[in-house]
Amino acid sequence: MPICVASRTRNADLVAPDRRMAEAADPVLPGSAAVRTLRAIDWRFVLPSTPDAVFEHLILAGGSDDEFGAILETGLARRVTRERSRSAEGDAVVVRANARWPLRDAVECLAPGGVLYLEVDRLSRRGITLTATQLDRELRRSGCTPTGVYWAFPSFRRPQVYVPLDARDAFRWYMRYVFVASTPLKLAIEVLFRAASRIGMRTVAALAPTLAVTARKNESSDRAAAVLGRCDVPGVPAAERVYPLVLLGGENDLNRVAVLPFGKTSSRPPVIFKVGRCPEPLNTRIEREQEVLCRIAAHGAAIRRSVPTPLGTFRWGRLVVGGETCAEGRLIAATVEGWQVPRRRKIQQLHAVLAWVSRFHAEVALGAPTWTAERMREAGVRQLLGAHCTGLEAVYRLRTLLGLDRSAAVVGAVGSSYSTSGGLDPLRLAR
Repeated sequence: MPICVASRTRNADLVAPDRRMAEAADPVLPGSAAVRTLRAIDWRFVLPSTPDAVFEHLILAGGSDDEFGAILETGLARRVTRERSRSAEGDAVVVRANARWPLRDAVECLAPGGVLYLEVDRLSRRGITLTATQLDRELRRSGCTPTGVYWAFPSFRRPQVYVPLDARDAFRWYMRYVFVASTPLKLAIEVLFRAASRIGMRTVAALAPTLAVTARKNESSDRAAAVLGRCDVPGVPAAERVYPLVLLGGENDLNRVAVLPFGKTSSRPPVIFKVGRCPEPLNTRIEREQEVLCRIAAHGAAIRRSVPTPLGTFRWGRLVVGGETCAEGRLIAATVEGWQVPRRRKIQQLHAVLAWVSRFHAEVALGAPTWTAERMREAGVRQLLGAHCTGLEAVYRLRTLLGLDRSAAVVGAVGSSYSTSGGLDPLRLAR
């Protein structure tokens, strides 16, 4: 039985992955126009949350037409407009870096209790003299309560991470364990910002060229950003504010987003939340990952301590969020992909990874039938042609577990084939 993320929840209960699957959601298909632009609205993962994760009226300043459509397609808001209007206030106003809206205009368009997201390009003529401290002061004068200041790295157009600048330990943890200094420029950025963090986070914020600020109008609510507003975070007192470190890696919209919560004094994230940009196939993938982690957690092998413990799932709007403990250690890419890392060190890291994988498979066996065979049986597989990369032993084991004979489950050879009319043709050697 998986453990719960916390003993209490605010608006949603964590559901044990082996007890209940999330209800069906309207899919956003990978080929749709919305999916091609979902990364453009990744700022939604730092917005202060609403009870149902849906805004009634979102006003978008700047951005693109595709971004406008993606907001509607993903269900982030029921209505989206781009005009300034005091008579039609929005419960969310998003001001992108390419907009020319003064802060005063954005606040005037915001309904009481509404959410503001503001991007400041500090390399532009308008933003070069604007600091995080000045932004905080201007927001409070306008009747807004700041809820977060983030460094959108490396750019607003395609951020890879939102680093909270309100929590020093979150910044230090990211730079030490996740940041990949793969080029001379990134190495210089790492050295500069690590040195700046020793002085203080105001210095870091002063150096960050792309600042993203969130706030609420006429409200002192400390409601956490995005998925963190749906549950309590283990290891962080309920009365303490939580700051999300949002990792947006991957090359396409089907990569998941990772949200790591930090308290004001947290030295490391106690848990990691994973969520997709669209419901399917990512909702199903997250639920299955929780199932596999539950089965691994049932083993008493010592090595399972290096594998995250599943904490269950909950819903954030149309998306399923999976929680798990955060495994200790540095991202392997941060170790081997650094600028001018010696080949010898890279080979050592590769050997360490292979040794861990070998030990894991030796100590943790998920038993028969294996997960792969179970999925094949559910899909109704009756014929199996295993390529060389599948492995001879793997094909033979799958054949036994699926109850297939030698003619229905074979090892492929160069030139072997399958057709709906003739079935398998493994060639003479495989026979």
